[in-house]
Amino acid sequence: MEKNVKTSRLAKIPALALSLIVFVASIIAAFLFEYVTIPGERYIGIIGLMLLIPVACFIICMIHPKSVRYTPFICNPVAVLGTIFHPLAWTTLSEYLFIVGSLVLSILAAIIGAKIGRRKINQAN
Repeated sequence: MEKNVKTSRLAKIPALALSLIVFVASIIAAFLFEYVTIPGERYIGIIGLMLLIPVACFIICMIHPKSVRYTPFICNPVAVLGTIFHPLAWTTLSEYLFIVGSLVLSILAAIIGAKIGRRKINQAN
């Protein structure tokens, strides 16, 4: 007897494609937040990226648990490239800590999402 399991639209899209969508969106958002500033609110864009990217990694890894190895690194191009080219990218320690913190949160969110996703897949079988 087969179970009729409904899959979401996101589950039909491969994890690599979802990661690349977040990749492009995070680069666009980083440039927008860099050049379009809200007076008196300097770090609102960095904090927004710091929260949105880990949430995206969590959702992608929850839907596709095997993508936990590469999703956080593809979704965080600014953090990965900024960590490699630190002397060229940021001049202040606070900006560096925000971006590296975003990478760490993305990795943790991906691991948690993958564990939840594996549990849901095991329960469905």
